[in-house]
Amino acid sequence: MNVTPHRKGVLPAAIRWAFAATSVALLLSSCSQSLILHLKEGQCVNLPAEASAATIDVLPCTSAHDAEIVGIEEITENALPPESTLEELAFTQCHAHFTRYIGVDANDSQLDAMWLLPTPASWKAGDRSIVCLAVVSDDSPLTASVKDTHY
Repeated sequence: MNVTPHRKGVLPAAIRWAFAATSVALLLSSCSQSLILHLKEGQCVNLPAEASAATIDVLPCTSAHDAEIVGIEEITENALPPESTLEELAFTQCHAHFTRYIGVDANDSQLDAMWLLPTPASWKAGDRSIVCLAVVSDDSPLTASVKDTHY
């Protein structure tokens, strides 16, 4: 997956995340890991620090976390679109999901919009989703859900 932050006043920059096609789901005390393919709107997550990840930590939104999933946009094309096309789609759709979920446009929010994009490897594994996220602008952790906060 690619992770793309959108910071106000800065052009989006892609950071590559290679997607491994297989993983084992683990249950940890208050945190579980989920395949990146199986994420859902409303989940709170910690973004993996390593360059290659097939799973992502899903936590209760009351625990410190990096991001909250504000929407999932399904890609309907049969072939993986060019990255520039995915970036344009993600920018448009994730901003719409962000506004609906948070209650304020990303440009007027204290939060930033970010997204995960499929890579060629994850596409082959069945990944057809753009995962839209809300993160804190200064990268500090969130400790509650941001849904309908107008934050």
